Amino acid sequence: MLNENERKAYYQLGTSLDSEEIGSTIKRLNDDGQQGRKNEAVWYILQGIVRTRVNSARKIAALDSVRAETKDGLLSVYLNMPNPKSRQGDRLLDEAISSVDNELLLNILHEQGIDIRYKNSEGSSPLFNAIANNCSFEVITALYPSPLYLEQKNQRDDTPYSIAIEVGNQAVIDWMSEIKKNQPSVGANSNALNPNPARKLKDIQPSTPKEDKGNAPKKGGNGGCSLS
Repeated sequence: MLNENERKAYYQLGTSLDSEEIGSTIKRLNDDGQQGRKNEAVWYILQGIVRTRVNSARKIAALDSVRAETKDGLLSVYLNMPNPKSRQGDRLLDEAISSVDNELLLNILHEQGIDIRYKNSEGSSPLFNAIANNCSFEVITALYPSPLYLEQKNQRDDTPYSIAIEVGNQAVIDWMSEIKKNQPSVGANSNALNPNPARKLKDIQPSTPKEDKGNAPKKGGNGGCSLS
């Protein structure tokens, strides 16, 4: 386990977006051979990268410097790790969703092996949080695992569909309504599960969304940006 000063140092390294220093630091961690410490250190570096409010291209370049020093060039092992300090079940994907950086999110979501079906401590999947935070239509559809998830409830009895109505995202409402119409037995039919049905729905075009209600995290989102 890292101590608090080490966590802060790795987090600050991530916020620096210094690709060369990030890469050399991870290489040193690899050479040390302490897998647990390395995984936690890389998690905090990635947290710093994801939370930084700068140009998406710089953040993606920093992510690529991490990929270059990881096994098979994949970040999924870290993206699928819960926050090492928290019992809330939040992951780096939740943090990226709260930042509403759609370009960064799409880069992350192309990562092989990333888990989009997990739930946080409130019972919300990434799909809930992306809709609540007004992420782009492309991000939301990329986070859609199957028709069954449209009626999945969190601990507040919200569903992705009800949140879309609450935030007034007409494009998502129309898209989900079309799915529900084509899958009338979604609630009872486990055979409706499809690992990537969004690709089969590419002909469903979103209507023009209502006026943007802002990027502030809403119900189901991660919200805060403190180091925790």
